Amino acid sequence: MVYCCQPATRENPVPFDTGSTEVKAAWRILTETDTPAIRSRYYVVKNAQVFDVAAGKCLKKDIALVGFHIVTKTPDRPQWIWSTFEQIDNVPGLTTEPKPPSDVPLSFNDINKPQTLDPARMPPPVSTTNPPVANPAPMQVVRKQKILDDTMAMNRAYWELPEIKGTVWQNYMLVSTQWPTKISPEQPANDGAPFPTRGSEIANTTTETYFQFDGGSCMVCHQFSNKEGRDFVMFVTMDAFRPSVPAPADLFSEKIAGGKLFQTEPSSIAADPMVKSLVEFFQASREK
Repeated sequence: MVYCCQPATRENPVPFDTGSTEVKAAWRILTETDTPAIRSRYYVVKNAQVFDVAAGKCLKKDIALVGFHIVTKTPDRPQWIWSTFEQIDNVPGLTTEPKPPSDVPLSFNDINKPQTLDPARMPPPVSTTNPPVANPAPMQVVRKQKILDDTMAMNRAYWELPEIKGTVWQNYMLVSTQWPTKISPEQPANDGAPFPTRGSEIANTTTETYFQFDGGSCMVCHQFSNKEGRDFVMFVTMDAFRPSVPAPADLFSEKIAGGKLFQTEPSSIAADPMVKSLVEFFQASREK
């Protein structure tokens, strides 16, 4: 995912160009338990640079694509068109969603344990007081709302296309698409009046695991960014924080959405292991 930081404010909005596309992806680290048969069901990036908490540096590991968002800004939809996708082996389906073969385990669900998702167990954000751990306790992930029937019909039609059938992409499905209905004026105050308005069916189990309960949605959430002049996808300019600064208790509070939380002078981040590892990676790449 690539962002371009721009000096945007609600008084001086800086929109992205028409035709801009953002892709945000979720990945699962593959291990020795992932057999060739399991790996063949995923889009895999081999020897990806993955930050290892225990080692304190980036290590080369194979990763599998498990979920992603694609948003595109078009002439007729300046508030972007929002689509979210998942790999079909993530969690159990509720109705017409496909099931993996019996010898292929689900990525984020243990079928032998209670099929519940407890929002009270939502982990707090990573911060200096809650650093990442090498082996976090696994969470039981379930889909709370079924994927709509017309969406699954669209998936089945695409799976039959010659460009898709028999390829790894036959194991990925559209969860939902959302788009604006009020496209004018293009400004921070206009959230686009998104359709569909409901939020539960839009949630991606890999990236909005615990947001399957509320009435939020892609555009409702990203309006926090748009109302500050950052054209919906510019979360990084107001929500990114340095490791030496305590993480916010509520990532969606008005205080943060107003961009006021991180106006104080931040401390040095030179000693942060993630930053050091990135510096080492880019230095090594330049020397090759």
